[in-house]
Amino acid sequence: MTLQNKRTKLTDLRLQIQACIRCPYSSVRNIPFFGNGEYRSPILVIGSGPRKIDDDNEEVFSGRAGRKLGRMLSDANLDINKIYRTYLIRCYGGREPSFGEFAAFRRCHSHTSQMIKIIRPTAVVLCGYKTFKWLILKWTREVVDKHEFYKWVGRTVRLKEIWGDLKFFIIESPATLSKKRNAESESKSIDLLSEMKQYVVAQQKSEPIALKLTDLKRRPHIRSKQQTFGWS
Repeated sequence: MTLQNKRTKLTDLRLQIQACIRCPYSSVRNIPFFGNGEYRSPILVIGSGPRKIDDDNEEVFSGRAGRKLGRMLSDANLDINKIYRTYLIRCYGGREPSFGEFAAFRRCHSHTSQMIKIIRPTAVVLCGYKTFKWLILKWTREVVDKHEFYKWVGRTVRLKEIWGDLKFFIIESPATLSKKRNAESESKSIDLLSEMKQYVVAQQKSEPIALKLTDLKRRPHIRSKQQTFGWS
């Protein structure tokens, strides 16, 4: 895909998201979130969804969570401004408490899947349990609740039947770390971001690199038409 085609497709997707009325969040949001940063980056960072401060500032990963993410990336010798950041849930729904967050994830999922297909990143960073659950776990045989998520922090996973050879790097949510200090999860997350950088650089140079990888399996009952998100 040429750069111009990618830019055009992202513009079209942005217009789709701006016009989206799939759920009640559309009537209470300030803005629908698309993304911030450099979309040509080989790295895509995905958080679960906007908070009130993001909605007020009209910016992805703003406030303390944004500063925490910036420091974590900096510790891994990465520049947050050169990486594209987005959310899985596109609208702040705090003003519509009767509408379940899980329902918003279901409706927003296709937008994020389209974004990944258009950007075609080398690596995707999944921030927190909810993002991991809705982009990866829901398609697999794995049963993981939020209390077991710590076991997955610092791991790299692949789900070839859905996403092809795309690698997903799992870190703790910067919003969670900014509220409650967890030195172990933060250290594991930063170490993984450093490994991810090495992997991306090696891919750009077509050099081999050893990558600790967990291959996950798709649940048997998922229909074949849902296997269109990834690429080989």
